[in-house]
Amino acid sequence: MRAFVQSLSLASLEAGMADYSLRCSGSQDIGAEEIHFSALSFDGALNLAKKHLNGRQAVLLEDGRPICSMQMVSETGAWLIGRPPLDNGS
Repeated sequence: MRAFVQSLSLASLEAGMADYSLRCSGSQDIGAEEIHFSALSFDGALNLAKKHLNGRQAVLLEDGRPICSMQMVSETGAWLIGRPPLDNGS
């Protein structure tokens, strides 16, 4: 498991940042992994996820709760977003 740590100030923590996790599927080049980070919003979480998915599928969790399944389907930033899996994202 690899942790992604975003530089945070105390003021930004108090502003209501949420904890997010990406449970990423494996690919030929990269094995399955879980990435942890904080973001102010769902949009911010998508921007951070974009850097890590590389076309792989993932489940996005906010504060431990599955929000959606996702995959970036184009270099222009188009996402394929679906319901979270019924197995709680594991």
